[in-house]
Amino acid sequence: MSLALPPRRSFLAQVSNKASCTPINTPATVMPAPTSSATSAQRSQTPLRADIHASFADAAGYSMMVGIGETYIVPFALAVGAGKTAGGLAATLPMLAGATLQLASPWLVRKLGSHRLWVAACVFLQAISVFLLPVAIFLAPDSTNANVGGFPASVWWIYFAATVYWFAGLSGGPSWNTWIETIIPKRIRTKFFACRTRTGQAFTLLGFASGGLILHWAKSQGLVLHAFCAILFVAATCRLISGLALLCQSEPNRGRISDRHVPIRQLFASTAKNGGTLVWYLLAMQVAVQISGPYFNSYLFLDQHISYFEYMLMIGLGFAGKVLATPYWGRVAQQAGAKRLLWIGGIAIIPISSFWVISDWFSVWQWTVPITVPGSSGHWVVTGEFLYLCAVQLVSGFTWAAYELAMLLMFFEAIPRQDRTGMLTFYNWGNSAAMVVGSFLGAAILTSMHESHAAFLTLFGLSSVFRLMTVGLLYWAPDLHLRAVPPAVVPLGAGSTRALLDQPVLVTMPAVASAKEEQVQVFNPTSSL
Repeated sequence: MSLALPPRRSFLAQVSNKASCTPINTPATVMPAPTSSATSAQRSQTPLRADIHASFADAAGYSMMVGIGETYIVPFALAVGAGKTAGGLAATLPMLAGATLQLASPWLVRKLGSHRLWVAACVFLQAISVFLLPVAIFLAPDSTNANVGGFPASVWWIYFAATVYWFAGLSGGPSWNTWIETIIPKRIRTKFFACRTRTGQAFTLLGFASGGLILHWAKSQGLVLHAFCAILFVAATCRLISGLALLCQSEPNRGRISDRHVPIRQLFASTAKNGGTLVWYLLAMQVAVQISGPYFNSYLFLDQHISYFEYMLMIGLGFAGKVLATPYWGRVAQQAGAKRLLWIGGIAIIPISSFWVISDWFSVWQWTVPITVPGSSGHWVVTGEFLYLCAVQLVSGFTWAAYELAMLLMFFEAIPRQDRTGMLTFYNWGNSAAMVVGSFLGAAILTSMHESHAAFLTLFGLSSVFRLMTVGLLYWAPDLHLRAVPPAVVPLGAGSTRALLDQPVLVTMPAVASAKEEQVQVFNPTSSL
């Protein structure tokens, strides 16, 4: 005997049902003409459904770009001639330049009078910057323009294109956060972001898996640079689609920009009321992390000589650890509070980089495994060191998920909505400056030790030591009590994938409802996966 259960309604079906209670006409019944209120509800429901569809398309396009494009920018720099130090700095110097330029974005948004148009313009500019990256191939070291100022000309071009990339991403992010809250009603906002998160996760996974497999095949055929051109072209195209989706969305408050001008001193004020001490802690941690963070790619490709397939697996494990851990940490935040979660995450990430120091101990074990990927087959030499680093990546994703979720929750509890565009703009700059300071410290150590294997291990160990020194600042962070735990998403993004090699994800903060501002139902963290 079986019971017939009604089909589970989709998120969009629930939105439609909430927007209008008008019964549906059937052939057997003749319904009266809808009332004016019902007609109004139906008309208002149509733009909302269109906005939700367009936002999901934006999330898919952006996440695909991150997975297949942004993930491989630094490996691309290494492939066209960047050295170990120059390749590492490619992850931080362009970001600081872009963050400095984006300081003018709040003023430009007020002049334009539209968050939607500003965000779309930034997205299209970001797509153009990705199209520009392959030009570096023609400036590679075998070119007549091989060397400018000690760096290959190809690296300088990547720095330029990446600067435009980060300027566009960092400029549009704060405005997107402000804009999206005016589109999505409070009653469905939590479920909307949960569904949007799942969409982003799926397309990010698809992106970096596809990119890794394409590069792995291309290397066996001697077509690595051609493959980089292909995946960057796909990434730029996906970002163009994302921009078109943004233009299809509505803007209820167009011409009524309510963002307040926030003095930069307010961001760093030493009061618990506005989270200034929290900012000091986050920036100090960022400096400590970036001592080693930018150089993991250089270590893996130029020192350990791993394949693109192995790189993809390591990235994937870090991503999987983060995705699987987020619901658990969401429950911890709901029960113990965001500050307790920040303590957990802040302590847990301290030893992660030092785990890489002892990876050599496991290199004595090796196994040969037959492997077949689309277009090629052969034998894969699996070392104990690689398996150990994969385990470290999984743990890293789990621990960084706690730190990032706590950082997100505390930021949005501490910053009023009308101040977010200005405050996040300043934070983007301070965060990027901290990244450069940390990467310069790492570069100084790396070059002084002649970029040797021991130099990389020294960076990894020192990063953990500096992380430990930031713990004292946690005591002064504001203690905020949460009424709701929103899903963690990265909507417009400035570098989500860097976190997958022991670095924090959130540079552009995602838009979520502050529990102090909105009375929402308690969020079930498991729904975000």
